[in-house]
Amino acid sequence: DVEDVDNEKREMTEVDVAGLHRFYSKHLEIPDHKDLLTLFSQVACNGFTIEDDELSHIGTAVYPDVALINHSCLPSVIVTYDGTSADVRAVKDMKHGDEVLISYIDLLYPTDDRNNRLRESYYFTCECQECKSRSKLMEMCEQSLEHMGAVFDDSNIYMLHMMYQAMGICLYMEDPEGAISYGEKIIKHYSKLYPPYSLNVSSMYLKLGRLYMGLEKYSTGISTLKKAMAIMEVAHGKNHLYLTELRKEMAKGKK
Repeated sequence: DVEDVDNEKREMTEVDVAGLHRFYSKHLEIPDHKDLLTLFSQVACNGFTIEDDELSHIGTAVYPDVALINHSCLPSVIVTYDGTSADVRAVKDMKHGDEVLISYIDLLYPTDDRNNRLRESYYFTCECQECKSRSKLMEMCEQSLEHMGAVFDDSNIYMLHMMYQAMGICLYMEDPEGAISYGEKIIKHYSKLYPPYSLNVSSMYLKLGRLYMGLEKYSTGISTLKKAMAIMEVAHGKNHLYLTELRKEMAKGKK
């Protein structure tokens, strides 16, 4: 609802709506101010971010049927995209009558942080089993850091995000060795912290695999890309274009 939007977000939306009226109203027939505010709020709550195989943003779309699916921090399905179509695929065993559930947010964050994000963007507090009990993600992170003698707190999660940003900077600076160094640290934790068949995990394996291939480390590259493929075959389907292209990349490395 438009009334649920906080003042800062409403002001930003007002600016966008004013810009639409200023630049397009002379050439296009567009809804009035109030209706546009409603449309902006609906897209913000129900829109889906379209991403490529490495989770780079390529667009936003609204799928009314898919938007009806409720959120859980223990999702039973993943939404992926094939052109302009949205595909909903199960990532866990389901029985007849089980509710289909997706995650609206990044599941890496601790429980309180996830719920803050849900309240800010979707105006509800999650009451799934994951949020009612002590977060399993937190427990797993604690275990994965224990062998390093690290003290666990929320900053460890944010450190992973900082390393992800540093990896991106290395890629921008054309430093593949540096990017691999960060990526190898990240994937050790991603593979333990995220649920099975997470696109965040497959995208990191893709990035690393392609970096290895670019450095002609073909054996390591193909092994890493196979790990990405195992997740993608479930999340995207074995016949998806991304899988077809990935098989071609791997075939080149075998020659």
